[in-house]
Amino acid sequence: MAARILIADEVGLGKTIQAALVIAEVLERMRHARVLIVAPASLREQWQAELRDRFGVDAWLADSASLARLGASWGTANPWAGRPVTITSIDFVKRPEVLRSLEALVWDVIVFDEAHGLTGHSDRALAAAALASRSRTVVLLSATPHSGDDRAFESLRSIGDLDHGFPLLTFRRTRSDIGVGVSRRTTTMRVKTTLAERDMHHALETYARKVRTEHGEGSDPAHLAMTVLTRRACSSASSLARSVERRLELLPSDGSSTMSQMMLPLFELAADEEPGAELSAPGLDDRDEERWWLERILVLARRAQSAESKLRALTRLLRRAQQPAIVFTEYRDTLARVASELQALRPVTLHGGLTAAERRENLRDFTTGAAPLLLATDAASEGLNLQHRCRLVVNLELPWTPLRLEQRIGRVERIGQSRRVHAVHLLAVGTA
Repeated sequence: MAARILIADEVGLGKTIQAALVIAEVLERMRHARVLIVAPASLREQWQAELRDRFGVDAWLADSASLARLGASWGTANPWAGRPVTITSIDFVKRPEVLRSLEALVWDVIVFDEAHGLTGHSDRALAAAALASRSRTVVLLSATPHSGDDRAFESLRSIGDLDHGFPLLTFRRTRSDIGVGVSRRTTTMRVKTTLAERDMHHALETYARKVRTEHGEGSDPAHLAMTVLTRRACSSASSLARSVERRLELLPSDGSSTMSQMMLPLFELAADEEPGAELSAPGLDDRDEERWWLERILVLARRAQSAESKLRALTRLLRRAQQPAIVFTEYRDTLARVASELQALRPVTLHGGLTAAERRENLRDFTTGAAPLLLATDAASEGLNLQHRCRLVVNLELPWTPLRLEQRIGRVERIGQSRRVHAVHLLAVGTA
């Protein structure tokens, strides 16, 4: 029916299994078929296990180390061409030297997992387009294909569409379509802020308003810097303090801008590190006034971080719930702050800075019951199957896009979840 397929079922309805059925069928029909699976790095081993355990398909994980080992024994042959099924990560294949080694190969099937991360003009999108142009069949998987941005959605739909000659066949099932009722209960917990937090947010809001007034309407780097600081303040006072310190360090003394374009990866699901260069954009024309405001906000943020209202509310919530829980936050440094505050609850963490071995160990501790609490960033919000261990998800702050909420809650709201899922959003009263 089509050479390009988008499987867009809701989170937890088995997109991986459906794609694996496609792969198994192609391998059965074609003796020398070659399949490439491109997924987020954190999901490669899960793909390998699913193919092996459910379909008896042995897949090779391609990364720098495995390619180096094969290259030494293969000589001039291309190691990418030697296995029927290869699994790799998009962030590995987007490297120019890796992409060059794939240019001459033709694939019978390419599967792009979490395909919503391949839109726009990013390196990931360019790599996906280049690979898809060399495949006979392209399978895109995403529970959240549309972010609300029509241009991004069209970018996703165009992957592999050579000369507009290959229409996209889309499948989307909801829980009601397959007879699984909606079992989610979402609660918004409005948290009253402390006086110190209110002073911090008010000072930041006043400073940001001054900057935006001077720069007028638009989306220049100064507006971006204010958005970053606001998001950091909504994450935690300690996160804001770190970013204000960073801005004070980066702020040019001569009023020039070190930024040539907007660089914040607003929809980059793995970007859980604290912001850097985007905080260097000059804001107020008066350098002395700008530094005065930043130093004032820094003092207030440090004062507020000694007793953060959301952390107190989170502690009370988890103690009352008395059940396994996953707490999501946007930034890795906020995660460290939460882990320190909840040390008595013996949490384990998942974030973009962990090695594969550390990630496996922490996940094992949580799923086996050795740890009752999992603290995670959005680097862990895709692909995990935790429905048999947990039904409570807490969002410390609202993420930039509702897509992330669906991905987060989808870790426990999956086929096999026998209990009602509870999602709790913590909102600081009177803040952005």
